[in-house]
Order: sequence, then C-alpha cells, then structure tokens
Amino acid sequence: MKFLAVAMHLLLTGAFFSLATSAKELKMGAPNQPFLLVTGATCPDSYRPLTSSWVDCRDAAISLGFTGDTINHVDYKYPWGTGRPQGCFQSTGNNRFHFNTGAGGGFSGNDKILCMPEPSSSPTSSPTGSPSSSPTSSPSRSPSARPSSSLSVSPSSYPSSRPSALLSFSPTSSPTGSPTSSPTSSPT
Repeated sequence: MKFLAVAMHLLLTGAFFSLATSAKELKMGAPNQPFLLVTGATCPDSYRPLTSSWVDCRDAAISLGFTGDTINHVDYKYPWGTGRPQGCFQSTGNNRFHFNTGAGGGFSGNDKILCMPEPSSSPTSSPTGSPSSSPTSSPSRSPSARPSSSLSVSPSSYPSSRPSALLSFSPTSSPTGSPTSSPTSSPT
C-alpha cells in the first residue's frame, strides 16, 4: 500500500517522464527506479529483463504510471516460452503487462520488454560525506554489516528477536504486568 501511495505521489507531482526514439520507446520512472519499456525482446546495454516475479512486474508498471486494465492481469499464467519477451512485458494486442516465466527471446508485433538496470559491480564513486539529519523513514529489517559506535536516542521501531549483549543501567520503561513464572537464579 505504501508503494502505491509513493507511486501516486510521484505521478501527481510530475516525477515521471517518457521519451520516444525511432528504434525504441523508453518510459522511465523516478530516478531510483529507472525502468525502461523497450519495443522488442532485448534490453539495451547495462539493463536486463525484470524476471523476479509478476508482483515486481506489476509494481514496476505502476511506477511507470500504468493503471487499471493495463496492470490488472499481470498474474495471468500462460506458457509463452520463447515466443514473447522474457519476464515482464507489455503485450501488443491488449496493452496489458504480463509475466513470462519461460526463456523468452521472441516478441509479437510491438511487444515491449520491461528492463531494469544491471546491478552495480563497484561501490558508489561519491558517497555522502555526512549522515542525514533525520532517521530513515523505512529502515531495513536486517542489521548493518558495520553498525555505528554511537547509541540511538530512541528505541528501534523494529526490535530484535533476541536480547542485546549489552547491559542496561536504567529500569525497564514498560515492565510486564505479572511476575516471571521461573525467575533467574542470579538476580542483578
């Protein structure tokens, strides 16, 4: 739901644009989701077909500004095999997005393959010099490979599944309502 709200915001604020060329039609999303919709069955250099899932196909199409009937049938299962583009594609006949689980490689009429950037093999050339002034609105659920050495001011929105190895020097802010059924043998 949050993704849809972000996509609608970007669409309403004009963050999407499209570009047409003689060989292919490109339609790009927001800078952090630069999907390409390319006529035919081949993605350009540094791009690859979106083959992860029909859900990702639908979400990418939404990020490009497509709605309604065009995206309502992405989960339709049909054995296209090598006759249509690999992974996510927009069909010529009905302009609907579909997800080809087969090998792909072919296309019919003006089918368009949805392409995404190849993953980067090198680190960012100019990372930011300082952290942002506010916390991330959507933190990751997995820990950082290199956690920071400073403590957080407020508790995490996503508590860990196990206790911290560090001792706490302040009382619990919200103790349980009843005593523990089997207390510890060595209280602190």
